[in-house]
Amino acid sequence: MRTIEKIWWYDPAGFATWFSKDSVKDLEPARCVTIAEVIHETDKWIVTAASYSNMEGSETEYADITVIPKGCIEKRQVVDIVLSDEEEGDFEE
Repeated sequence: MRTIEKIWWYDPAGFATWFSKDSVKDLEPARCVTIAEVIHETDKWIVTAASYSNMEGSETEYADITVIPKGCIEKRQVVDIVLSDEEEGDFEE
């Protein structure tokens, strides 16, 4: 069974330009939202995948991968879309 999560997180930002000491007070990381399956998790980060493919007879492969450090996560919420094993990879019309 696949469980999808909505994750609010901050993406560290880098700036390759010159700033005064006072002007850096206005800089912020980007606030991001990811909606995807958490396919791996450690004590320090999570790995999400927004796409997967498991054509008949092949191993499931993932794409659109994001690795998010847990220290950057503001909030996580399970989304009410949970697919059963029967629905996974069913590309037939």
